[in-house]
Amino acid sequence: MSVKTQRAVYIVGGDAGVTGMFKHRGWNLAETDQDADAVVFTGGADITPFLYGERIIQGTQVNFTRDLEEVRLFKSLPSKLPKIGICRGGQFLNVMSGGSMFQNVDNHAIRGCHDMKDVVDGNTIMVTSTHHQMMIPSDRAFIIGLAKEATKKVGERISISIKERIWDDHEVLYYQHTTAFCFQPHPEYVKADHDCQEYFFRQIETYCF
Repeated sequence: MSVKTQRAVYIVGGDAGVTGMFKHRGWNLAETDQDADAVVFTGGADITPFLYGERIIQGTQVNFTRDLEEVRLFKSLPSKLPKIGICRGGQFLNVMSGGSMFQNVDNHAIRGCHDMKDVVDGNTIMVTSTHHQMMIPSDRAFIIGLAKEATKKVGERISISIKERIWDDHEVLYYQHTTAFCFQPHPEYVKADHDCQEYFFRQIETYCF
């Protein structure tokens, strides 16, 4: 069942797909972050590695201007205002909440779907997958969703090869101290009744409100 709401959302950058998804779910669109019940950070380029203490490695493509603008916005938001991140946006919120990143992983930039396990209720759902980087949570993260697709995870100072796939790919996190919900899949890429989008909105209600 779809979750309906009359809350207002401010979508950073005004992503058309994300905007349409929230409007379909009954959300109002806030013109500024000051008028919003939640702020959504959307997808796009890789997170600049200097934000988590690394240098850029081959394959990482960043938008310095966007990163600086969103860092300023994040720091200006009230700590208790719900912050929701989709794909790059989720990775950004993870970093701003103290987490780090693998700059490259395999088997996730597939433009399709894969299984993800909700570690809270044990259920497995299908989620979209279009990213080549992956969140590394800090010890303050509450881990919600895990996948088991990657066999190689690479950063500036680390390279991990996995012979047997395990549920260790972090897909969904929540940080209470920053009220940040980090969702690495793209729920706006699928139809409204798809598991991925339904799950996304249920988790927003659970963790953000």
